[in-house]
Amino acid sequence: MIGVVDYGTGTRAQLGGRTKVAGKTGTAELEQTVKRDQPGAPDTQTTPSETKEPPESKTDAWFAAYAGVRHPKLAVSVMLVRAGAGGDTAAPAAKTVILAAL
Repeated sequence: MIGVVDYGTGTRAQLGGRTKVAGKTGTAELEQTVKRDQPGAPDTQTTPSETKEPPESKTDAWFAAYAGVRHPKLAVSVMLVRAGAGGDTAAPAAKTVILAAL
């Protein structure tokens, strides 16, 4: 988890030499289906590739981290729905929370 923040997908959570952060990013692809028996539903099911939404809105972003690697002071978990990739959106959000808490 230290490596994820030091040189992996979570580098946007680095505190710049202050307290060291360790974390794990994640991106969950949304599966969008519609049941035929729902009112107003189309005749066929909708798959993610058939929707007209921007690509970043088809994924949930998350980042779980702790700060103070040797002596943890706090733990943070961020989940952003339909917000892109974890390293791009959730890690910077977690950094904001960590800085405010410290």
